[in-house]
Amino acid sequence: MPAVKPSAVKLSDAQTSTAKAKEANLAQYLIFALLVYLSWRWPGSLAGAVLSIFASVYLANIGFASKLSYKNSYFAGCLVNLLGFTWLATTVSVFGGFPAWLGWIIFFLFVVVSALQFSVFAFLYNRLPRPLGVFRLALAWLVAEFLFPRIFPWELSTPLVAIPIFTQIADIGGSYFVTFILL
Repeated sequence: MPAVKPSAVKLSDAQTSTAKAKEANLAQYLIFALLVYLSWRWPGSLAGAVLSIFASVYLANIGFASKLSYKNSYFAGCLVNLLGFTWLATTVSVFGGFPAWLGWIIFFLFVVVSALQFSVFAFLYNRLPRPLGVFRLALAWLVAEFLFPRIFPWELSTPLVAIPIFTQIADIGGSYFVTFILL
């Protein structure tokens, strides 16, 4: 049996710790996605508003800790759209007159394309200058949210309708302004 070189074992350990760090990073993005989805489950309620605020704070913690990952952002977008729009497959089948399997294919195409908004956000965030500070996160999200085409418009600030001050701010500057303030 050939002897194992210690350097080969250390390289393997380093690779393992790097893989664990990447998994934890993906887990952080997926937690953000779950918080966004859960805020949608209770629209117009205080619980939904609080979850939306938690999602925004959590996203800020991810962004301020490191450079945002395009791939992990994309997976978070897939999860948000997969959970948030599951009703779409049935709607396409019933109202479109399509077979159920085709409705699901259309739904999964929708998820894959809609999740790109999250990667666009990560791209913009990573490209904006660091001196912008907290405005960097808000600006990147706002531009991605505004420019990315969506079939079903939603904003990160939508669940905040339950808090009167945010509703009043939306009267002045719209939902995009509320998102900017939120982040």
